Amino acid sequence: MGTGTATKDSLKNRYREVLMGFERYSFTEAQIYEARHEFELALKDLNACKVCEGELCKTMNNHRCSNSYWHHQKGRPCTDACYPLRNRAFYALEHRGCNTYERPTFAIHLCPGPLERKEQLLGKRTRTWWDD
Repeated sequence: MGTGTATKDSLKNRYREVLMGFERYSFTEAQIYEARHEFELALKDLNACKVCEGELCKTMNNHRCSNSYWHHQKGRPCTDACYPLRNRAFYALEHRGCNTYERPTFAIHLCPGPLERKEQLLGKRTRTWWDD
């Protein structure tokens, strides 16, 4: 897997934005590899949160494909109709689980709103400790 440093092709580098704020757990490449599917879902939700303007939440929690054959089998992207729900939430790493199980642990988090969520994302870059 590697020596534990974030190289150009490392999983730590690929998921660095998801891992931001969770550096103190020092997850290994092997741990990240084992949870790579969860990391991928969290990365997609993180990217959805970054571009969200508050109209339509496009996180995985709200995704209900309206015509999976048309979209997945035919290679056409989902449309806004595939996000019918109003409950805004996102999938991300969760401190309690990471601390308890000493491995990457994820949870669904309720969205505080698009502006507050973007402030959270900016704050992750400078935070050194987490609050309960």
